Amino acid sequence: MFQLPQSMDLKVEIVDLLEKSVNEFTLLFEKDTQHFVWNGKDNSGATLGAGIYLLNISSATDKNVLKIVIY
Repeated sequence: MFQLPQSMDLKVEIVDLLEKSVNEFTLLFEKDTQHFVWNGKDNSGATLGAGIYLLNISSATDKNVLKIVIY
């Protein structure tokens, strides 16, 4: 979960530990605390295997990286 000072579009990219992009999308997030649900699938619709992935969230002015563990 995270908080935004104002509504904005955020680019969300999921990458594996080799920094290969497995899925990406842009979402409009409203002001205040937000969350989203990702279905664990790659860009082609295949379910990703167990492992560690990085979640890159970026706006026009900021970027954050979070770790995701699928088991």
